[in-house]
Amino acid sequence: MNPMIKRAALIAIIGILFVVIGSSYGLDLNGLPVIATGNSDDTISIWNSSGKQSQNFLAHDGAITGLLYSPDGKFIYSSSEDKSVKLWSAADGSMENTFQGHKSAVTCIALSPDGNLLASGDADGIVKIWNAQTYKLLVTMHAHNNAVRALAWNPGSDILASGGADRLIQIWKSNGNLIGTIVGHDEPITGLAWLPNGHTLISSAQDGYIKVWNTDNLNLIQRVKGDDHAVNAIALSPNGGRLASAGYDGHIRIWNITNNHLKESCCALADTPAICLAWSKNGLYLVSAGKDNAISYWNPSSMTLVEKINANGNSVTALAVSPSS
Repeated sequence: MNPMIKRAALIAIIGILFVVIGSSYGLDLNGLPVIATGNSDDTISIWNSSGKQSQNFLAHDGAITGLLYSPDGKFIYSSSEDKSVKLWSAADGSMENTFQGHKSAVTCIALSPDGNLLASGDADGIVKIWNAQTYKLLVTMHAHNNAVRALAWNPGSDILASGGADRLIQIWKSNGNLIGTIVGHDEPITGLAWLPNGHTLISSAQDGYIKVWNTDNLNLIQRVKGDDHAVNAIALSPNGGRLASAGYDGHIRIWNITNNHLKESCCALADTPAICLAWSKNGLYLVSAGKDNAISYWNPSSMTLVEKINANGNSVTALAVSPSS
């Protein structure tokens, strides 16, 4: 065979492999980030970089309450009202493991930045910490007097923050020792996010406020009004410089973060209130979803809508963006 033809054929084969592997593991080939959604029919869908559904599989016997990608993008964790947490292959949707032990609906999950520790919270106020590599249960804490609503790992240590329907924020070591308690919201907690410095925690709640805390002394640094009724969700940008919030009134707001303080920079009104938010790894997209059977991709610098796709008639109950996107 002519050497030039052989070389062209080899390049074509490599290109095809790159597209196939990239689409499976979340490489941003065509612009949009690869995402996973938990849907109201108890399925998980994978949406490729063209905004098309590439996978859909039945995942649980109850509503999906949380989704996470592993740091390498090869696996997806899901939590559900069926009392379980499951681990899936992002490439083909095959189940790798089931984390069992909760006696009530699992309401939220969080994975440590290094991917080694998985935390899960349930409707009874229990938080469990698992070794994400061996699947072994490490510790169980009675963290709250009501449902656990949010979990967040500190970016630089084995410290976990939990927020509950009891309006409390608890700070834990991964061995289950309680470090501190923050009392500062008048309604259930809806979101938690650590800033990269590891000493500042942001919280949101159904009281409509977003608050910034110094976790060294548990003092309030700032509070801002995120919504007239309730803040449904918050999400920190990958570089920690911006915070997105979704309100009950339908507004999605972007807040610039400077010296541990928030300042609103732009805002958009979604067709219906978003209940899920996630950033692309490069920070170029913010993805939102909710009960309007749609997934929206936003430019977070201006909050202009880039793309909106139909979620095949399903409400989206959980959302995760591939770390490769």
